[in-house]
Amino acid sequence: SGAANTLELNVKETDSVGKAFTIEDQHKMAYIGTCIHNIYAVYDDKKSHDQNVQIAEDMLKANYLSGIASHAEDIINAIEQLYSYLKEHYGEYQEIYHELPILYKNDNGQIVNGEIDLVWKTANSCVVVDYKNKEHVNASNPGNKYLDQLGFYKEALTKNGEIVNDMLLFYPLQGEISILESIEKEDKRTC
Repeated sequence: SGAANTLELNVKETDSVGKAFTIEDQHKMAYIGTCIHNIYAVYDDKKSHDQNVQIAEDMLKANYLSGIASHAEDIINAIEQLYSYLKEHYGEYQEIYHELPILYKNDNGQIVNGEIDLVWKTANSCVVVDYKNKEHVNASNPGNKYLDQLGFYKEALTKNGEIVNDMLLFYPLQGEISILESIEKEDKRTC
């Protein structure tokens, strides 16, 4: 029995990283969000802007989203703006991981399984980025599932010897990121 420390995350600040854009077909937003994730999973900053836009257009059309293919450039502009932000605030990446799978058992015995959207690994630390196409996390919604999700990601990477500098939620449609901060909280559960 006794108290243990657990990780809790809060939004530290929200920054603009580019221009917001609107996708009119809101009833397909979950499907569109998955397609945007897939576009970002294959995004290659070594390719030209036009090449990445063409890949995005092709993926949108292949996923029966021809109606929003005109937003391919907006989608690529958003990820380019995120990369610029990451370079400016954290430095050039040494390694970059898209959709990094994680599977581990936490201290409470829970099996945690997921994929980290983006890990920006510099020489000394890494930044975890999770893409969101839905509502923002804010102080009035402190129990948001996104915060728990990123907390698990940080715990998994830390247990594997990584130093996690920051955790970000990226909202490409809004052109914003939320920077999260960790605070230790006491777990009052007893055995």
